[in-house]
Amino acid sequence: MYRGSYAMILLAVVCSFLLAGAALSPAAGADEKTKEDARANSLNPGSWSLQFQITDEFGLKPFNGMIASAKRHFSEHSALRLGLHFDVDWDDGTQAGRHEVEDSLADWYDSDSHSEHQGFIVDLSYLNYPSPGSHVNLFWGVGPLVAFYRSESNSSEEDRNYDTIARREYSRSWDIGVLGLIGAEWFLAKHFSFHSEYRASVAYGQAFAESARVRSYPGDVTYHTVERRESDGWGFDGAALLGLSVYF
Repeated sequence: MYRGSYAMILLAVVCSFLLAGAALSPAAGADEKTKEDARANSLNPGSWSLQFQITDEFGLKPFNGMIASAKRHFSEHSALRLGLHFDVDWDDGTQAGRHEVEDSLADWYDSDSHSEHQGFIVDLSYLNYPSPGSHVNLFWGVGPLVAFYRSESNSSEEDRNYDTIARREYSRSWDIGVLGLIGAEWFLAKHFSFHSEYRASVAYGQAFAESARVRSYPGDVTYHTVERRESDGWGFDGAALLGLSVYF
C-alpha cells in the first residue's frame, strides 16, 4: 500500500531512533544489575495493554487495522497479543431509470438491489522481550493468522416491456498463514509506550467468484449466463508500523 514519502521518512527515523537506543543502552537483563537507573515500564506479569497505530496524519487507529488489539504479559519476557478485525455491511436499494436505445427513445425501468459483505481477520502473536529492563526494549514475535471474506449482491431490473434481468454476484475467500515480527518499545511513562515494528506474513489462500445473469421475456422465455472463477496460491505481505500502547 502506498504511503506518502514524508510519512515513510518519519517512520524510518523513529525506527532508527528506537533501534539505536536499544543498541547503545546498557544491558539490563543480568540478575546482578539493579533497575534503579532503568525507565519505569509495565512489562510485568499480569499486565494488559491496548495498542493503537499512529497514522500518517499523526492520528490514532486500531493497531494494524484491527478493531481491537490487546496484549497480556505472562512474565517480563513473554506476552501474547491478539488482533481482531470484523467487517459486516449490507445495503438495500430501489431506483427508477432509463436506458438510451439506438432510436434515441428512453427505455424506462425499475430496479431493486441487495448487497451484503462479511469478513474477519484474526492474528495471535507470541512476543518475547530478551532484555525487559533496558531503556529501549527489543522484542520479536511469531504466530498464526486467519482471514475470511464473503460478499453477495442481487439485483433485478424490469423495463416497460416487462422484460426482467436478474443479476447475482457472489465471492468468498479464505487465507491461513503465519506472521513474524521484530521491533522496539520505549516507555514515555510507566503506563504509556511507543513501539515500532516490522511485520511480515506468508499465507495460503483460496478464492471463488460467481457471476450469474438471467433475462426473462414475456411468454416464459429465459436465458441464463453463469461465470465461475477459482484461484489459490501463496501470498507475502510486509509492513512497518508505529504504535502507542496504553497499559493497565
